[in-house]
Amino acid sequence: MIIGEPTELTLCLATKGLAAYDLQVTGLATHGSVPQHGANAILTAARLLGGFDDYQRTLDRRRHPLLGPATVNVGVIEGGTKPNIVPSGCRVQFSRRLLPGESPADVSVELAAVLEPGTWSIGEAWWTVDAYELPDGHWLGEALHTAARLSGVPDCEPHGFPASSDAAYFGSPVALFGPGSLAQAHSLDEWVSVDDMVTATAVYLRTAFLAAG
Repeated sequence: MIIGEPTELTLCLATKGLAAYDLQVTGLATHGSVPQHGANAILTAARLLGGFDDYQRTLDRRRHPLLGPATVNVGVIEGGTKPNIVPSGCRVQFSRRLLPGESPADVSVELAAVLEPGTWSIGEAWWTVDAYELPDGHWLGEALHTAARLSGVPDCEPHGFPASSDAAYFGSPVALFGPGSLAQAHSLDEWVSVDDMVTATAVYLRTAFLAAG
């Protein structure tokens, strides 16, 4: 199986996984004029999020040969009801890119060790995608490499795909190769050049012929 993800015509033989979580912070509501009588959940969440920088530095020290380090991203923060009320709750949604061999449960354990203790909790991952890597030296990787070289692809070395994909769920060997860039993916101006589409089609056909013997 070859997945046509936007790899910029590079051969991606591994792909990161994804796990998304809710971080719930509990405070104590009171009137905004006397904040000392309450506990501001948003400010507590802000202090906790400062610990995510230390967490990323920890992740940077563990690198996959094709995928590099895992990453963490804070995407949503919600809390409070009115400007004159100390907020009693704050919810932070974040995602963690997983390397092959990592599980969503690993993330909760790691963050519990990094973040300062307090009135917060992280639930189980509510959105998960498994990481995947093609075994080193697999025939599919070799066939794709040869097809790319014959099609004039300038970079035929193996790479890793930094986003997640469906690679782990096909039940067959998988590589990722396609035109386009993640820089345009999910943007308001998605596009793929016609020349790259032609090149990708040539690579797909040559890989199929090589696989068929």
